[in-house]
Amino acid sequence: MENINKIRKLSIWIFIVPFISLNACLILITNFHQFFNLEHVVLPTIPYIDGGVSISRTARVFPTYLIFKPAMFITAFFLIQYWRFNSDLMGKISPYLNYKKIFLFFWYWFGHISSFTFHIFRY
Repeated sequence: MENINKIRKLSIWIFIVPFISLNACLILITNFHQFFNLEHVVLPTIPYIDGGVSISRTARVFPTYLIFKPAMFITAFFLIQYWRFNSDLMGKISPYLNYKKIFLFFWYWFGHISSFTFHIFRY
């Protein structure tokens, strides 16, 4: 039960941290033009509806990447912990089944590989 609660909390944080950091970057680049060069300024837009700007457009310039990149480090760490707790949970749920080793191998290592490559991709 302890692992399930940890997984639930991590799942929420894996959603909240990138969501808040992306929206903070979006608010900065659309509303606070004095911090940016003119070529980086984005006019007010709602990217979730009209697609006026992308994530990389909002997070690649100077002040915004100071928010975005640390948030992605934190998210990558949370993803690694998430897959580790899931692996432990699956080991506790089915400790004697034959498919356990193969399933846990793919679950654990592909989860770690995806988290690690996500971390590398962001930098």
